[in-house]
Amino acid sequence: MTDIEFALWTDDPKLAGVAAAAGVQHVGPDLEVIGKLERQAGTSSLLSGHSPDSIAVLRQVLPAGTLFLRTDSPSDDLLSQIDSQCAQGVSCFMFPMIRSLTQARQLTAHVGNRARVVLMIEHTDVLDHVEQLAQLPNVHALYVGVNDLAISMQYASRFGPIADGWLDVLASRIRASGVRFGFLGAADLSAPQSLPVPPDLVIAEMVRLGARWIMFARSFNAAPETFAPRFAELRHRVKHWHGATPSALATAHEEFIAACSQAESAARQARVSGFAR
Repeated sequence: MTDIEFALWTDDPKLAGVAAAAGVQHVGPDLEVIGKLERQAGTSSLLSGHSPDSIAVLRQVLPAGTLFLRTDSPSDDLLSQIDSQCAQGVSCFMFPMIRSLTQARQLTAHVGNRARVVLMIEHTDVLDHVEQLAQLPNVHALYVGVNDLAISMQYASRFGPIADGWLDVLASRIRASGVRFGFLGAADLSAPQSLPVPPDLVIAEMVRLGARWIMFARSFNAAPETFAPRFAELRHRVKHWHGATPSALATAHEEFIAACSQAESAARQARVSGFAR
């Protein structure tokens, strides 16, 4: 439990300060824009709307070593952006849409020892290179971005690769490589009926698979006034599942996979119905 790290995307300095005070280790903006709307058209994904200008504001309220961000997708300008962001105190970068080992090697080498790196596994192009990605210098975690991974694998929803067992395979390979691993995100535990997969089952699956990097999902509905008690409840459930029996985790896994399969089937049916119209 104590070895799990939590990460929150926000550009709100009040929320950032509350989250850091509550024990969230990585806090900062999500700056991914390039190609995202086009890739994820028709899904529930949204652009964050966060601005690079928020970095300087957040630095004023966050403890040293906490400032974190997701960069934009790899481009000709990204290396110079990294230099500027390092100078502003960013201590951990998440790089999205990695398409090759060469690309990842260039990014991690450019960051050097200035910050930690989290690489996103979200395209079939890098599925054969997971172990090599984990061994690159300063790689702190590999995070499976199931939205884009599902698109690249031609599933109807982000739950398709999970239902078909891809997450188990990737988790096993990443754990064996010795770096942290994460997937999906932690949602608001008080409103499970509004989500296709109950949030507590997601937490149980994170524990079962040995995830040590947990992002807050948009559906966590983070707000300064409610963040601390909701985060405390989340950590309580993580602790609960870490203390659960193998049988209880296996049962939760079966329910989790069943919910993911149902969500994928519903998405496929909706796609077929949409084509029919």
